[in-house]
Amino acid sequence: SETSQMLAIDDSLVDSSRLTAGATALDELSPRARLPRTKSPSSAVTFDRYADNGVLGDPRTATVTAGEDILGEIIAKLVSYSKEMLRL
Repeated sequence: SETSQMLAIDDSLVDSSRLTAGATALDELSPRARLPRTKSPSSAVTFDRYADNGVLGDPRTATVTAGEDILGEIIAKLVSYSKEMLRL
């Protein structure tokens, strides 16, 4: 989650007392917000279409460890992609 990533980068930037859950199940989304999650091709939906507070999921479950894992995966993919581009 984005919250986990921010916790891993700098936990002082996350005010945990303000975290609240948003939509946590498909049936909680509007039909327009549900479409890109269930059909192809997908279409962009702004966060305010997911839930009244703009949150998709429950950021209270975010952890530093999860953030480190996500960031590690992103970095590994970027490094792999960069190496591939250098070979061209």
